[in-house]
Amino acid sequence: MVALARLLKTRGDERSALVFLAAALDHPTCWNQTKEKIAPFASRLEAKFSAEEVRDAVQQAKLSRIEDLAATWLAHEKKGRKKPAKKGPKARPGAGLSVKKSKKTKR
Repeated sequence: MVALARLLKTRGDERSALVFLAAALDHPTCWNQTKEKIAPFASRLEAKFSAEEVRDAVQQAKLSRIEDLAATWLAHEKKGRKKPAKKGPKARPGAGLSVKKSKKTKR
């Protein structure tokens, strides 16, 4: 969750980053060491939002399961990716070259 929050912040989606951090901080399996490490990051993000926006983000995190947050992010990522350009058929060695066979003559 923390890695996704950092990625989202880097991409400029600070509100979603805040939701992911709030979810991590609120989750019972999050270690205290992790909470201590990410608290300054969360504080810096919180400072960029109004108290109401922070409350909304925390509320969203509390109402969402981590699996659902991650699935939503993944679906958004897949949707945003461009499909690779279609490639034509693979060229076979010698394809398109016309090689004339010479007729053997008897001597």
